[in-house]
Amino acid sequence: MQNIPDYKSTIRLPQTDFPMKGDLALKEPGIIESWNKNNIYQKIQVQNAQGPAFTMPDGPPYANGSIHIGHALNKSLKDFIIKYKSMKGFSAPFIPGWDCHGLPIEHKVMKELTEKKIVKTDQEILSLCREEAQKWVNHQCEQFKRLGILADWENPYLTMNKDYEAEEIREFARAYKKGVIYQGVKPVYWNWTLKTALADAEVEYHDIKSPSIYVKFEVTDVKTLKKLGTPSGKTYFVIWTTTPWTLPANVGICLHPELEYSVFNHVNSDGAKESLVIADQLKDSFEKETGLTLHKLSTHSGQSLELCEAIHPFLDRKSIVVLGDHVTADAGTGCVHTAPGHGVDDFRVGQKYNLPVLNPVSDSGQYTDEFPEMQGMNIFKANPVIIEKLRNSGHLIKFSEFVHSYPHCWRSKTPLIFRTTAQWFIGIDLEKSEIRKNTLNEMDNVQFFPSWGKARFQAMIENRPDWCLSRQRIWGVPIPIFYHIESGEPLADYDVMMKAAEVVEKGGIEAFYKTSPEEMIGKPGYKHGRDILDVWFDSGVCHAAVQAKRAYKSAIADIYIEGSDQHRGWFNTSMLSSMATTGKP
Repeated sequence: MQNIPDYKSTIRLPQTDFPMKGDLALKEPGIIESWNKNNIYQKIQVQNAQGPAFTMPDGPPYANGSIHIGHALNKSLKDFIIKYKSMKGFSAPFIPGWDCHGLPIEHKVMKELTEKKIVKTDQEILSLCREEAQKWVNHQCEQFKRLGILADWENPYLTMNKDYEAEEIREFARAYKKGVIYQGVKPVYWNWTLKTALADAEVEYHDIKSPSIYVKFEVTDVKTLKKLGTPSGKTYFVIWTTTPWTLPANVGICLHPELEYSVFNHVNSDGAKESLVIADQLKDSFEKETGLTLHKLSTHSGQSLELCEAIHPFLDRKSIVVLGDHVTADAGTGCVHTAPGHGVDDFRVGQKYNLPVLNPVSDSGQYTDEFPEMQGMNIFKANPVIIEKLRNSGHLIKFSEFVHSYPHCWRSKTPLIFRTTAQWFIGIDLEKSEIRKNTLNEMDNVQFFPSWGKARFQAMIENRPDWCLSRQRIWGVPIPIFYHIESGEPLADYDVMMKAAEVVEKGGIEAFYKTSPEEMIGKPGYKHGRDILDVWFDSGVCHAAVQAKRAYKSAIADIYIEGSDQHRGWFNTSMLSSMATTGKP
């Protein structure tokens, strides 16, 4: 076979040192190692030290598990911007951060201890949580490095670092000194599996199937019967609810003052005549849902029925008719079952009418001795028992199942309940601060990309409740408030809080619990509180703990980059915490 001549050396072609194959997976580690060996990040910072400042805080990922595609996109976008600004001569440090406290880590540690039947002290649990968080910080750090991201990886900020924890306590103290923090007894989102309160930012909604029941509340009060025009017959207000377990806490029936309510006659399954009170415009949907045929007897305004009385269907107490603007004619009967201990609107209306706040549910979601008949039973398991009780007593009109959106814990995915407990809040409508009003006014000084983010963020500020700061857990920054041993009264003092911050700065949150209250307060008779701060407050005070303390030239950020979910998360809490302490976003 004839040899084919090699003409390669006779042709004048461009020569290059670049390899013909990328082999990036093989070369990437070497490139990154070269960057680290030559201190590229540090050299860029020195080179641009005198340049104009560019501040971009890093919204901290949670130190739990490997990074996912969202983390990769997030850090890559930030890296792109930092490198661009650095090439333009800006002093643009990138200090990565991690969110280290909170339920997932504590829950994992406690689960492992329980499975191994090991009992540990609180101090030992804190140490285990710290080790668990650090393990995942190290793991994620190496993963981020492999993405080619230049940052101060040797000196990240961790919300569990002593200096960060101390500054967080100082921020709490500053907010308290400004009068924006208060202790209140309110219904809050409650995770009954983890026995702790949750803030609005920790709640997500999923569809679930709930029991849907129409329940009769009998009217026996003579004045009410005369007002309704049924002095001699069986008359009932009809409520609709998807939470039968809250009925033991019922003390009222709420109507809308401007809706029309009619008394409808019908013949029940026993052949007896009854009169039912529901919103007039819901008659058709009520008949369709229940299969009843109604005949109108009389009509009354909601306003005219204020303070009428009915009887609880299975407990020996009255249920008072009250008025509230939250009642709608979208579904149900227009007569809303009201339990101030288990709902925000219920609580607000209950305060107006001085209704008792009953809370017969324990922190673990079981009935207490306030409802002895089912004491110790899980509230969700009690739903069918309560429904059967209503059916047997003749108070149940209709039972079906209803698919609807329901609040869940964003971490554990557990369905939540509202439970009235004493918690610490940042009040966003207090006259001293008017945080909501001032935050909305500052919106025009903040640019949003894309522009629709402004309307989204604005709506969340307009509609959010006071910020519940306290959590009933161990692994987190302690709320620096002490309680009198005998009276239980809280001691909230700015100077004591600042002293607590000094203790934490030296020895971390572990030192707070090791140090006697007397040493921090200066007098005996007090004990440590058991509440910790919301992890969103942890990350939210990054502006004070990192931007104002580290390599940044300015504590005011030029840009925050996160996903749209952070409009109700980190964007929200960062701005509110800053407004609470500085009056500026």
